[in-house]
Amino acid sequence: MWPNTISRWLNADDPTFRQAVEAVRARVLDENPTDHAIIEAAKTATDRHGRPDWRTRLRAVELSLGHRAALGDVPRPDEVQVDFDAIAELEDADT
Repeated sequence: MWPNTISRWLNADDPTFRQAVEAVRARVLDENPTDHAIIEAAKTATDRHGRPDWRTRLRAVELSLGHRAALGDVPRPDEVQVDFDAIAELEDADT
């Protein structure tokens, strides 16, 4: 729980304090990304040549679906079909 003084400052109409709090939160999240943030970033993975890394991207989507399934949002990952032959074709097309 926040000390009373900080709670009062957060509830006050002081944009400077709120901006400072948001800046610290953003810095902490940048320095310590959450699992969700890492998975989201992996959805745009590329190889060393800048081409899409489809295996990493699809694995990130699977993990994301798994997290959402645990929350009851989407089907479980084992209910989702992934066509790895199609992925290989995409990778070959990118080369």
